[in-house]
Amino acid sequence: MGATRSLALPAVLADQRRRRAGVAALTPWWSAALALPLVVAVAIRLALRSDHLAHPGLAAAYRGYLIAVPALIGLAWWRRRPASRFGPLLVLFGLAAVPLALESADAPGLVALGVVGEAVYVTLCLYVFVAFPGGRLRTAAERWLVALFAFSTALYYVPALLFLPDLRSGSATLTTCAPACPANPLLVVSLPGVVAVTVDAAAVLVAIATVGLGGVFVARLRNSTRPERREVAAVAAAAFPFFPVLVLTCFATLAAAPASTQRTIAWLFTVAIMVFTLGFLVVLVQAELFAGAALRRLLTELAARPVPARWRDAVAAALDDASLRLAYWDPARRAFREAGGDTLEDPGAGDGRRFTLVEHAGEPVAAITTDAALGEQPELLQAAAQATLVAVRTGHLEGELRDSRLRLLVAGNTERRRIQRDLHDSAQQRLVALRVHLALASECEDAGPESRARLSVLGTEVDEAIADLRRVAHGIYPPALERYGVVEAVRSASRSTALPVRIVDDGIGRQSSAAESTVYFCCLEALQNAAKHAGPGASATVRLGATEASVWFAVEDDGAGFDTALADGTGLRNMHDRVAAMGGSLDVDSAPGRGTRLAARFPA
Repeated sequence: MGATRSLALPAVLADQRRRRAGVAALTPWWSAALALPLVVAVAIRLALRSDHLAHPGLAAAYRGYLIAVPALIGLAWWRRRPASRFGPLLVLFGLAAVPLALESADAPGLVALGVVGEAVYVTLCLYVFVAFPGGRLRTAAERWLVALFAFSTALYYVPALLFLPDLRSGSATLTTCAPACPANPLLVVSLPGVVAVTVDAAAVLVAIATVGLGGVFVARLRNSTRPERREVAAVAAAAFPFFPVLVLTCFATLAAAPASTQRTIAWLFTVAIMVFTLGFLVVLVQAELFAGAALRRLLTELAARPVPARWRDAVAAALDDASLRLAYWDPARRAFREAGGDTLEDPGAGDGRRFTLVEHAGEPVAAITTDAALGEQPELLQAAAQATLVAVRTGHLEGELRDSRLRLLVAGNTERRRIQRDLHDSAQQRLVALRVHLALASECEDAGPESRARLSVLGTEVDEAIADLRRVAHGIYPPALERYGVVEAVRSASRSTALPVRIVDDGIGRQSSAAESTVYFCCLEALQNAAKHAGPGASATVRLGATEASVWFAVEDDGAGFDTALADGTGLRNMHDRVAAMGGSLDVDSAPGRGTRLAARFPA
């Protein structure tokens, strides 16, 4: 699973920029949006002013719908997924309905062009369905079947344009002629029998191609990955009725069904065409909703401060892609490394995987590889990338804050040692020297009894000053902590407390200076609080322990207890700050009448 060579970051960044440049080089989606109202207006006007349509108003609405709805959905795709080919393809599909509007014209030549456009439109309709979501045909079977469909469509329309005396729409429902269709300006010779034979042959080929493409699409739906299946199923629900209706139309043509039956099938075909593109709109709405739900889920997961492996699982679950891999940028090795230590590379275009780079201020942060189908769902990838960026940046900020607190703690301990040494080497030594001089002066033969008494009093005061100075110096940073460790330092300090204290060593051993000072001063603060507030007859127990991963301590007393909701003392805040500086947390458990327990754990 792990890669053997590191990822060339400059190549990845360059590839990302090439993709963005390619998207920017596309014709702006809004240029098509500006032209759309004019095109629809022309189509509606032609239908409303037609002299040979039985239902000009319905035909105008139908033509406008076939142009506007696919084009608008395509513009939405183009706007939301600029790197996808499918948005421009949908816009093209909508504009392909523009020639159909020429069937409403009064000039026979324009009507003939409209009939040709109908052949192109029906073929493109099937192509759009099969080419979803990448905008291109992916297999040889799809290409051969679409080519067969295009050939059979040409076989249906071309002989009619050459050998029938009038022009007829292929799906004469809302566009039926009244009282008769325009004369055919392309007529070579009137051969209705030949046209009947070619129409039957075309119906057979259309049915074969349609059934084959329907089977290909069903197989794709069954074999698709979970991320791809969501979108394919949404399109199939709206667009798949087009297939059986098209096959039914072929059977009605071959069986020479009655006119009433053919009109019913034509109405079904009209409805299927109108519903056809709505599935692509459903895909966009569904993707936005799913991406929003995924982002909320991931941000909720962030509250638990997950480790890298757990975060990868959360992203995989949110994107519904069990094959997802997530790696973080290692600046030392200039590579993306997974939680387990493996190096993650760009899989390349032919690997069936999608590589997504997560950046911040132009610098790499993380990389994600997903199922290739998610490449057609940029909303989900963007949600995952944003949440991962927040996770990484939040972790960095927490780490920087923790490191700054730890640096302050270490600096404070270093300063305490310096002050202790200064007190010992300067003030304490000078006081000891003064005490020696006073002792020598009191023994001098020239000193009288009264002078000796005064010198003795001064010597006692100097002794007390030395004792006070030693207590202050030991309180700043006790020598026992540095020499013997936290257990002996706490045991020594507990001898001067006003309540009995039991020390339990669960294997804390020797730790770093910052860790030992944190444990010592927190335990000392907790014991002092217990001596003040636990009440008469109370006792305390201090437990100290460590594992390979963490250091912990607990101070318990059986005293009066207190309401933790009202606790906001300086001592508790100091303990919280010390433990937080080490990356841990302090828990306080107490209630009136049942004692108090303070426990903390932080990384070793």
